[in-house]
Amino acid sequence: MICYKVVTNLRGSISVHNSKYRKIYEKGTIVRSDPNTLGIFCFETEEDAIRFSSDNDRILKVKPIGRKKKPSIILDWQSLCKEYLDKFYSNRKRSKSILYTFPPKGTVCYPAVEVLE
Repeated sequence: MICYKVVTNLRGSISVHNSKYRKIYEKGTIVRSDPNTLGIFCFETEEDAIRFSSDNDRILKVKPIGRKKKPSIILDWQSLCKEYLDKFYSNRKRSKSILYTFPPKGTVCYPAVEVLE
């Protein structure tokens, strides 16, 4: 099975710089999510990944490892900062200071992925 990971041009996850949640995706490596998080944010199809990505992003093929999760709610990209990420994962309670949204079409999360390209 293959899924698709959207990363920056420098192969970093689209997350807060200098955050424990930011991962680097090098070919041939296994990238593991932090415990108690939703997992590695991927897409089921390349079309879904393309729809989500911007001009400065890359789309990598990855092999999922572990049990698939389909989150019902995620942190909105406008709230994507270290403080809100920590708050989101610390108690998972909805806070009015954080913007939530539904995941983009095709979103799946895994405990780990192997980077294929």
